[in-house]
Amino acid sequence: MIELRQIKKDEYDEVYSILDQENIESDLSRGIIYTLKDNGIIIGAGKAVLQSDYAIIKYIVVGKEFRDNDLGDILLRTLLFKLENMGILNVFFPHRDGYLMKKGFTSHDFEHMNSYELYLNIPRFFNKSCCGDQCEI
Repeated sequence: MIELRQIKKDEYDEVYSILDQENIESDLSRGIIYTLKDNGIIIGAGKAVLQSDYAIIKYIVVGKEFRDNDLGDILLRTLLFKLENMGILNVFFPHRDGYLMKKGFTSHDFEHMNSYELYLNIPRFFNKSCCGDQCEI
């Protein structure tokens, strides 16, 4: 069974293990971090850090053996939903990333945001149709 929730202190070691496999360093005590579990085992994590009026996605990571099931989408959407509920409308990512670009992140022309290559407007992300031009209900 898949379970998604904000990180707990007793999960830090498991998350560090996944991050180490991807050479990602992270302070798990800061930011908004969600874990993705399958049958009680952490298989992924996602982190966003708040700035004044925007957020930065630090990582979306799913263990190698669990990839190709679009589980990263669960983490991404959860982070974006949380950020939007907190009043954050824009999110950035430091470098070009094919996965995030497939999800809707694009280059931007915000002059004061040169250290970030990708951008996403969260309301626009959630309002776009997932089915081409028509929405099914």
